[in-house]
Amino acid sequence: MPLNQPLQRFKAEFFKALAHPVRVTILELLRQGELTVGDLQERLAIDPSSVSQQLAVLRSRNIVEGRRAGSNVFYSVRDAAVFDLLISPHDL
Repeated sequence: MPLNQPLQRFKAEFFKALAHPVRVTILELLRQGELTVGDLQERLAIDPSSVSQQLAVLRSRNIVEGRRAGSNVFYSVRDAAVFDLLISPHDL
């Protein structure tokens, strides 16, 4: 089987996007619903630019999407199937 098949490349890029603990935590927080950068920054206790940087990676892989409402952008996970990969301790 050739190594550079589109599905294998997609999977590799997807898992690279999950390779940072902050990005995984963002997805876990978004499991409860939409949040803004400010919401995420407060819950993660990191600076807004770091949150934005991590969201940019997740957006570039089409894992999260933003919805503008006034001056806020609310982020959510594009496909809830992502949560099947992120087993949380309370799910066990």
